[in-house]
Amino acid sequence: MTVFEKLSENAKRSLFLARYEASRAGHREITPEHLLLGILLEGEESALEILRRAEIFPENLRADLERNHLAARGEVSTTVEIPFSEEAKRVLGLAEEEADRMLHPHVGTEHLLLGLLRAEGSPGGRLLRDRGMRLFAVREEVVRLWRERSQPRRPRDTPFLDEFSRDLSRLAAEQVFDPLIGREEEMQRILQILCRRRKNNPVLLGEPGVGKT
Repeated sequence: MTVFEKLSENAKRSLFLARYEASRAGHREITPEHLLLGILLEGEESALEILRRAEIFPENLRADLERNHLAARGEVSTTVEIPFSEEAKRVLGLAEEEADRMLHPHVGTEHLLLGLLRAEGSPGGRLLRDRGMRLFAVREEVVRLWRERSQPRRPRDTPFLDEFSRDLSRLAAEQVFDPLIGREEEMQRILQILCRRRKNNPVLLGEPGVGKT
């Protein structure tokens, strides 16, 4: 099954709008910036809520895109085939990876946002990162949104704790964190120390940036 077959209806509309805007502006390929514009124009609530929670106003982001990244160069007939750029294809592939790692059955506009954030070389992803969006935080938001959709609302067992903290055990179970590679020995040693009855406070020493966190 290709990524296009996995797209939700909202994501399909976003891609259609991205293609339409590329045609209207006279662009010869669909870039990640067109994909981002398509998401904004489609207006699916999950993607817009993620943007708003990051204190990004969709109207301002759209204006920035159209003014600084998607300037018109004429117009291309709607009958002309406009291909996806290699970077746009990469964004779609990364979005599919994100949906798969979360065990979600289809790729939605929220996964497209994750794909854009992971495509470090694209201006579209850079626009989001420059406005403070971070991959881990958006992953957490996507997991939360899907959980709210799939489960009936019920009172939380720890409402105040949930309000002011994050359940790291739950996030790990939902595979929000990136995998830990090459630190198995250190991890086992930390677990041994934590399981002690006494002297159970491990300390990690090292220069900044070596992976202590």
